[in-house]
Amino acid sequence: MSAETIILGPAQEPATASLIFLHGLGADAHDFEPLVDALDLPGCRYLFPNAPIRPVTLNGGYPMRAWFDIETISSTASVQPEGLSESLALVHSLLLHEVHAGVPLHRILIGGFSQGGAVALAWARQRRDPLLGIVGLSTFLPAGLEQPSRPHPSACPVFLAHGREDTVVPLALAEATREHLLREGHQVTWCIYAMQHEVVAEEITALRIWLRGRLASDQPGERSDF
Repeated sequence: MSAETIILGPAQEPATASLIFLHGLGADAHDFEPLVDALDLPGCRYLFPNAPIRPVTLNGGYPMRAWFDIETISSTASVQPEGLSESLALVHSLLLHEVHAGVPLHRILIGGFSQGGAVALAWARQRRDPLLGIVGLSTFLPAGLEQPSRPHPSACPVFLAHGREDTVVPLALAEATREHLLREGHQVTWCIYAMQHEVVAEEITALRIWLRGRLASDQPGERSDF
């Protein structure tokens, strides 16, 4: 696990669930610390990793924290973005950390905002671990991902939220992302808000309700090779 991961949660008792949440392009691990109080999930441990600093083609090669290099926000490219495999490996290490700490896979969620959400969705598409859920806020599926051979009956539930006025990740791309996930067997909860590329209180309220519903259901998925 990265030494740059912020871990927050129960101090006096073992965690019974975990949320791994990845920040957006150019941000850092502190950006979503307010989720801890806003979501208020009993017994949940929160992990906020930092992306490495790398040159980003989309921003003229300027170095910043990024989960992968990106030339354009699109689903049409044929090559997986450089750095995505390393970010997926970090997600794997965070999952291992939580499992070794006593939190079973079916009590772990992976989420993220914008580029961080793209990593979470990439994980959901390429793995079939019995996670509790995937969260994608103002995000999209990265290009060049391996296509699943067929829909999977136990694909992970997904919460997607997007802004109608988002000029960074167009709504049409988010809608295409939703359709891809539905075709692959995911249960998708889809929310649209009158916002730009941002997070609003109404969205977090809906996310809290969805997360608490998932935690209350506590239904393990199929066994995994994880």
